[in-house]
Amino acid sequence: MLLKKISTCFLLFVMAVPVFSQNHFFEKAFGTSGNDFSRSVKQLADGSIYVFGNTDSGTYGANDLSLTKLDQDGNQLWTKYYGTPNSENGLYLNTTADHHFIFTGESVTSSGVDILFYKVDTSGIISWNKTYATALNESGNYIEQTKDGGYIIAGMQTDSTGHNDFFVLKVNDKGEDQWHRSFGTSRNEYAKCIREINNGFILVGDIDDSLANYNVGVYRLDTLGKEVWFKNYGDSLANGSQGILCTSDGNYLFFGETEISQGSAFDGFLEKIDTNGTVLWKHNYGGTNSDAVFSVVETTDGGFACTGYSNSYTSNKPLDLLLFKTDPSGNLMWQEIYGDSNGIDIGYEIINAYDDSGYVITGKTFTSSDDYYLLRVNDRGNITDVPYSEKLESPIQLIAYPNPATLNISIRYKLNTGKKEYSLLLFDVYGRRLSEQVLLQNEGTIQFDVNRLPPGVYFYSLKEDTKIIITKKLILTEY
Repeated sequence: MLLKKISTCFLLFVMAVPVFSQNHFFEKAFGTSGNDFSRSVKQLADGSIYVFGNTDSGTYGANDLSLTKLDQDGNQLWTKYYGTPNSENGLYLNTTADHHFIFTGESVTSSGVDILFYKVDTSGIISWNKTYATALNESGNYIEQTKDGGYIIAGMQTDSTGHNDFFVLKVNDKGEDQWHRSFGTSRNEYAKCIREINNGFILVGDIDDSLANYNVGVYRLDTLGKEVWFKNYGDSLANGSQGILCTSDGNYLFFGETEISQGSAFDGFLEKIDTNGTVLWKHNYGGTNSDAVFSVVETTDGGFACTGYSNSYTSNKPLDLLLFKTDPSGNLMWQEIYGDSNGIDIGYEIINAYDDSGYVITGKTFTSSDDYYLLRVNDRGNITDVPYSEKLESPIQLIAYPNPATLNISIRYKLNTGKKEYSLLLFDVYGRRLSEQVLLQNEGTIQFDVNRLPPGVYFYSLKEDTKIIITKKLILTEY
């Protein structure tokens, strides 16, 4: 199924406006007359949805943390604000064992940056809140409850040279400091996510490798936050991480964005490793322009649903919210884009819906100002309750697999009916045509033998009569 653009007109004020709603599937933009930014979303067993982020139109200061409750149809029930006279940014929301919420972020003061974290109930009432502040700068990017009832936070802390380090803060069930650790070099590092595992934690973030490029760093920590092992995942190109999952088979999956060649636009990527840090597989995703993966969730079939942004698939549009689904080995199954027809739309977190019938995604949409953006889609990414098997599929489809490839590649296609001529073309990164095959049927698979081509970036295109209508990226790797 090809990418589908869902063009909408949003009313960017306090009232949420449904774009399409039927049986709990919808697309919403909501917020204030100012800038509203959602970074995290959770859904409870009753179907209610909680969106967390920040706004410059709150009640405390320049920028406040915000928590919005919506019903399962996306109707806004309330929004509550948290903060100080300083400027706060809300970065992550999680659930707790007692069915309440814990969230974290940062407070920007006149003397620096501090970590904020709050525990609230399902009505948004504060149980307690804490600030972690030192003479250095600290920020909390992710929080989750640990098996002992306390909480673990990952983010950054500046060091004595003014550079950022990985920072991990462990607190008890009241938010009181139990231990904290920093990891880093004389260059910049920033932790993005931490997960509790057997006998410790797995931590991921960005590291400066001294070659003017960032790579992904993964730490395995013991129960007291001491390093067990560290791995640097990268190359001479720039790579960035956004998070890590503990997968159902006992391994780990981290994700983010990566250059394909020096100075190129980013692609999104997924990389799976075992418990010793050995790479099991890695796949890149994207088109000819910039793409990134900001959040991933494992699905019931063992695959992965991913969200982020893309500007590879529509023209005259800065960024679209991107959603795609892979199989358990990371092979692309389908993808969709969403958002306003000419604004900036980004997905920051994706979760499985409470009834396993699809996904909930939050992020931001921008035309004249930022607003909260919320999607509730089915398991094929559609804002409809019609099962995929009963829908009319998109008239044109084009997908290559495997991608990246080594020896051979198959390109599956489905075309418009009618009196048009189609052909499939293969180009190198310099735009030189390497192959062209005329397509004699409306649906089928073309095989390309690529074992004589050097590793690198290639592109395959679908030509309709004399016009190229689709171009996608192909990565060839060493055998």
